[in-house]
Amino acid sequence: MALWARLLTLHNLRSVGDHRSEGWFHLKLGSEADDKIERVFLCSSPIDALTMAEIDIQGHKGQPAVRTMYMAVDDSDNLPFEVLRNINRIGLAFNNDDRGNEVAQVVKSMLPQAKRIAPSG
Repeated sequence: MALWARLLTLHNLRSVGDHRSEGWFHLKLGSEADDKIERVFLCSSPIDALTMAEIDIQGHKGQPAVRTMYMAVDDSDNLPFEVLRNINRIGLAFNNDDRGNEVAQVVKSMLPQAKRIAPSG
């Protein structure tokens, strides 16, 4: 079974069109479920967040050592900044297009500790 299918099953995540405005599409991996989140990857879409989780798992050859959250950002004005401000390691994994670069710039201005992760290829 593909990682995204396992994650959807394990975490009972809602489908893309299912009341996403009521919250943020995200998943957390690594360490223990109640551990403090130490890393965050902000992505352009839910599928990008799942893809980033898969890349991270492959890079670590398993679960990340620290609690990591992968979050889709639909609107840079609607982020949980009160939570994100307290996290030192934030990766901005947005699309490499005008919109993705614009969102990354806005988020970076609000979260200066965030680092842009440029897509390769």
